[in-house]
Amino acid sequence: ADGCGLISYECTITNEGNIISGPTATQSGASATFDFSVGTSTVSYLASDAAGNTWTCSFTVTVFDDEDPTAICQDAVVLLGPDGTGSIAADGNDPNTISIDGGSSDNCGYSWSVSQSQFDCNDLGENTVTLTVVDEAGNSVNCDATVTVVDQLPPTIDCVADATVNTSDDGTDGDCNYVVGTEFDPLFDDNTSPGCALTLTNDHNGGSSLNGESFSAADSPFTINWTVEDSAGNTATCSTTITVLDQEAPSFSYCPEDIELDALTGNCLALVSWVEPTLDDVIDNCEVASLEGPFVNNLTVEILPQSNGSAFGNFPIGETLVTYLVTDIYGNTSVCEFSVIIVDNEDPLVLDFQEFYDLPFDPLYCGALVDVAPPVAFDYCGELTYHCDYTNSDSGLDVYPAGEETIVNWTVTDESGNSIVLTAIVNVDKIGPASNLQAVCRPDKNFVKLKFDPAEGAQRYLIQVREPGGGPFLWVERNYNADVTVAYLPMDSLPPGDYEWRVVSLCKMDDAENLPGWQEYTKRYTKWINLELPCSISSLALQPEESEGISLSKLGETTLFDAEIFPNPNTGVFNIRTDLEMYNLDIMDAEGSVVYHMERITDQFMEMDLDGLNNGIYLVRFYNDDIVITKRVTIQK
Repeated sequence: ADGCGLISYECTITNEGNIISGPTATQSGASATFDFSVGTSTVSYLASDAAGNTWTCSFTVTVFDDEDPTAICQDAVVLLGPDGTGSIAADGNDPNTISIDGGSSDNCGYSWSVSQSQFDCNDLGENTVTLTVVDEAGNSVNCDATVTVVDQLPPTIDCVADATVNTSDDGTDGDCNYVVGTEFDPLFDDNTSPGCALTLTNDHNGGSSLNGESFSAADSPFTINWTVEDSAGNTATCSTTITVLDQEAPSFSYCPEDIELDALTGNCLALVSWVEPTLDDVIDNCEVASLEGPFVNNLTVEILPQSNGSAFGNFPIGETLVTYLVTDIYGNTSVCEFSVIIVDNEDPLVLDFQEFYDLPFDPLYCGALVDVAPPVAFDYCGELTYHCDYTNSDSGLDVYPAGEETIVNWTVTDESGNSIVLTAIVNVDKIGPASNLQAVCRPDKNFVKLKFDPAEGAQRYLIQVREPGGGPFLWVERNYNADVTVAYLPMDSLPPGDYEWRVVSLCKMDDAENLPGWQEYTKRYTKWINLELPCSISSLALQPEESEGISLSKLGETTLFDAEIFPNPNTGVFNIRTDLEMYNLDIMDAEGSVVYHMERITDQFMEMDLDGLNNGIYLVRFYNDDIVITKRVTIQK
């Protein structure tokens, strides 16, 4: 109070550095009411009088919070996610909407926290979690809530597709089972948290794997049901069907060996016996259903009644396949096979055969056409085949050569290959020789007339002249007409001296005019007759040829003609003149080959141009149906 006038009051309150301005009082002794926060507050007064004098005072006001906060809990449920974890709000600042704070409070301010906010499969079920509420004065209270952790996600399981296996697929033959490994175990999965344990079971062995289990074909198929369960009791199931097949065929421990026997004499069969296989001779990994047989692949085989475990049968010649068939309970089959071979060792029987044939010479064939008959034969066991080696066929009909014995072999073969060979001899008479050979000297015409009687069956003739005792032919005349049995040897065609001549009678199926390859002809030779050149009428005596039994016949006389060649020698170009009115012309070399030929010539004088011929001596023959004239020409270039 101040006796000098009114006093004013100004109050300032400071709390932990904060200044709270109080009201200004103008009355003495006035009082004021303030709200003080928790803690120590300093109250300062400043008094002033009317004269401006001031006075200050201060004091502290300390407010204590001794009131505990209120903790309110609520239970919560946590669902585990795919990663196997779940959570609740850890404190009041956590945005997680799952919280066990059920509305805690305090007269001032507070905060709260929980004893556990993260959960996994290890926490499944009810968990007690403590909520702690602390006010700003440090007063704290607790309450407990139940957090129930739930795993609602089931595990996953993937079974192997249905499968079919064979009893031997496990690598072991000879049994009726398939032993599995892990190939039929399923794949499974669940939440990724380590604590989320899974349990796999099957309804076959109750375990988590089929490894080592044996599955029999007899009880097939097998359906395996699999169940996987997690620690929360969630389950998943699937199934696999395993079908076990027996593909192993049975086998025979005994099967008869092949049998080979000779057929009975005079018969085409043989009686055969063998010990039969039985069920005791069959091996199978499972069980045998049946054994059947014997079966044969030849309907003519007669199987006789069995006796004491042996079978009997009449078997024909050849190979017969005998089969037994075994079948197991799954339809697998196997056969026991063996061959019965009956051999025919008997040769065919010959009933009749002509061994000798004697025939006369036939000029139509330059030999003889003979049908050499095959043997009349018989075989007990089938058809026979016949082969003639001369004709290389099953017929003996052919032309057989003259003048020699021809061996003809007939081979008779049965169906088993047994054969016999029979030989026939064909003898055809020779072609007849020319006979009555005569050399008539015609010095007035400057030639020697060589004539002879025709040979039986001859188609043409060769008249050959050589030096005595051998050597090459110095002069050759070829008569194409078998009716012409005369030749004219010019005296100047050979040097003076002694010679000899003969006639060759020829026959050939190919009746061509030319005579290349004359050695292919059927031929007959006369003996050589002496000849002297130049001749005189007294020097040539009649010299008949020995005829080997052929009767002699003499030709009638023939009108003589002449021909000339000039110049001679020449270079291949020369003239010919003849008094023949129509004739043929041949020019032959020293070998007797015709090198030039013309027919039906009517020119009695003409020029010949044979410049293409080589140097040498050539014979020029003029001939027609009545006469043959031979001249010699020398070409020298």
